[in-house]
Amino acid sequence: MQHRVNGILDLSFESNNLENFDRIVLLLHGYSESGEKIFKRLLKHLPENHLVIAPNGPFPLVDRFPLETTKSSDKLLRGYAWYFYDQKENKYIVDYAIPVSFLNSLISKLNPAKVPVSLIGYSQGGYLAPFLAAENELIEDVFGINCSYRHDLFPTSMKKPIYAFQGSDDPIIDVELAKSRHENYGLGDYQLIENENHRLSQNLAQIVGSQYCEKHN
Repeated sequence: MQHRVNGILDLSFESNNLENFDRIVLLLHGYSESGEKIFKRLLKHLPENHLVIAPNGPFPLVDRFPLETTKSSDKLLRGYAWYFYDQKENKYIVDYAIPVSFLNSLISKLNPAKVPVSLIGYSQGGYLAPFLAAENELIEDVFGINCSYRHDLFPTSMKKPIYAFQGSDDPIIDVELAKSRHENYGLGDYQLIENENHRLSQNLAQIVGSQYCEKHN
C-alpha cells in the first residue's frame, strides 16, 4: 500500500501495515529505482509482524523534459535517487545529509513507540544506510546488498553491525575493495554470493531475508 508523508518535500513510501508491529525494517532502493520495486522483491522474505517501509528517494529522475510534447502514456520519471556523487571528481554534488534528514523525519513520524529499526539497503541505498544508522539511535543494524562502505567517512562513534551481501560477478561494484572496506570497518559479517551480479535477484533477496529473520525473528 502506498502512503505519503508531507514535509519540505513529499516523501512517498510502500509499507505492509502501519499497526501492531514490534520492529521496523526500512528498505532503501538503488539509484534510478523505486521503493515499490525493492518492496515487492523483499517483502515475502521478511517477518509479517515487522513494519516494512520502502520510501522513494527524495530526488526524482526524469526520463524526459516535463514540458516536452509526448504521448500521454509515456512515463515522466524513470526512478529516484538518494544523493548525487561524481565518481570522476570523487566528490558529492548532493551528499547523504539530505536523505538522512528526510528518513529520520519519516522514522520519527511512523515510530512514536520507538521500536527498534533495521535497514536493508541495495546499491546506492546500501551506501547511504550506515550514514543514516550513525545518526539515529533507534537503528540497530544494517544489511547491505551489492554496495561498498565508506567507513573512512563514518563518525568514530559508529559501532553498529553491518552485514554485507555481495554478488561475486558484480560489474558495478569493485568486489575486492568492498570486501576490504568491510573488513576495515570490522563489525558484521561479509558474505560473497557466487554467480550473482549487481541485480537484486530473487536468490539474493531470499538469502538476505533469511539472514535478517535469523537475527530478528
